[in-house]
Amino acid sequence: MNLWMQIKVWTKVILLSLVGVYLFAFLFENTGNGKDIALWVWIGKTPTGPILIWLPLAFLAGVITTLLLKTIWKTVRQVQAIRRRRMEKEAAAIVTRAAKLRVREEQGVAAPPSADVG
Repeated sequence: MNLWMQIKVWTKVILLSLVGVYLFAFLFENTGNGKDIALWVWIGKTPTGPILIWLPLAFLAGVITTLLLKTIWKTVRQVQAIRRRRMEKEAAAIVTRAAKLRVREEQGVAAPPSADVG
């Protein structure tokens, strides 16, 4: 292996080890008695529970919120693309009608009174 590959591998090993040590310390510090927190849900409703229960729930809520926002963002972009394509199609139809009218005028045929417009 070359030097850069070794540096890359050892960097990942060190970072994963630090994350593991941090998780162990977090679990050690947040287990035991007196580690309950209260979550305000609504007026008069504040359930309490251990931090190790609320933490994964908060993470899951964040993941769900992120997925919902991403879905909403994609949907908005798709609707905008559909509107843009529709406008382009209408503009092309207008240009085509104008070209037909121009050809009629050049041939000497009078254009019908506003029957084509619209």
